[in-house]
Amino acid sequence: MKTTLLLGVCALTTLASVEALADDKAACLDAASEGQTLRDAHKLVEARNQFLVCARQECPSVVRKDCTTWVEQAQSSLPTVVPTATDEVGNSLPSVKVSMDGKVLLERADGRAVEVNPGTHTFTFEAADGTKTDLQVVVAEGQKNERIAATIGKPQKAAAVLAPPPAFTSAAPRSNRPDDAAEAKRRQGALEPSLTRIVVHAPRDIVGLVVKLDGRDLPPAAWDTPIPVDPGPHTIRAEASGRIGWTHSVTASGAGQTTTVDVPALNVAPMAVAATVGTMPTAESASRPTSVPSGPEEHSASSSGSTAAGWALIGLGASVGVGGGVLMLVEAGRTSSARADDNQSSYNSAKAPWTVGLTGAISGGAAAIVGVVLLATSHDAVRTSKWSVSPWVGSGVGGIQCGGTWQ
Repeated sequence: MKTTLLLGVCALTTLASVEALADDKAACLDAASEGQTLRDAHKLVEARNQFLVCARQECPSVVRKDCTTWVEQAQSSLPTVVPTATDEVGNSLPSVKVSMDGKVLLERADGRAVEVNPGTHTFTFEAADGTKTDLQVVVAEGQKNERIAATIGKPQKAAAVLAPPPAFTSAAPRSNRPDDAAEAKRRQGALEPSLTRIVVHAPRDIVGLVVKLDGRDLPPAAWDTPIPVDPGPHTIRAEASGRIGWTHSVTASGAGQTTTVDVPALNVAPMAVAATVGTMPTAESASRPTSVPSGPEEHSASSSGSTAAGWALIGLGASVGVGGGVLMLVEAGRTSSARADDNQSSYNSAKAPWTVGLTGAISGGAAAIVGVVLLATSHDAVRTSKWSVSPWVGSGVGGIQCGGTWQ
């Protein structure tokens, strides 16, 4: 009876295993087929996920081999995007939520790359206050880390002062009605005399000149041209690199009145010459006198520095040299006594300080020589009537003697 039960359990287990293997094989084949269909439809994210299923170890080797290759191909062709958001002045807004085609893609636009299918997509950037910005982007297959940048906030106000008069004739020809075009021209002609304008004349020979009307750039093409403006006060600002800026305020009033503003030639800034050393001067800047230090003042400053440095080196060199010479004299006596007593230990202990003294004497002498040279070559050296440098060497010691007479 036990044997019969055991055989029955084994049979059921084997049958369940066979059925599981059959299910796994069917799942592998289905995933391979579905993955190819999705790949052909350019749904690479979903296709890659299906190929990962049929590339498992449980799948037949033939299927697994093909799916492994397809996974690599899909991953290579799968594009990625990096959504970013900024406000109107360029500050990053990482807390913005990003959606693609109506589905949430990222809870935060914090610079992470996201895999998406190739094709045309609508990206929606939503700020915490509900402000939204939509961008329609074509994502190319195989493109990696494509930046999708959106600006959240109110768009900048249009430069109304630079806008031409209303073009009533623009829509008339499209209507194919001659009477509409005639009416548009009549209205435009009636409006022209009532417009208030400003004409800005600016020198065109100043390189990099920027003219602004009420804080907005006025392009060179608009110079010397009547520009429609609202009646009231207006500010004209002119500036250029290396020049002193110029600001002028005018009041445009009265229908049909035109106010003329002449921008003068901007003066060169005082620091412009120093800031552009080595560059070719302009005709205007070249005509200006430039003050250049010369003669005795320049030489006096240079010679004073050389003289001070020379005396400092002589003083320092003399101190070090004398200290080294004294140390040599002291230790010379010790070495002589040690040599007379045939005491090698004492001789070695005295030799090291003697060597230090010798080094100090030589270094001090060298510094003193440099100081003397500086004094000799300075402007004040012309007045030197006599100077001398002479080395001296004694028994176990040495030094440098420097002297001079200055008038």
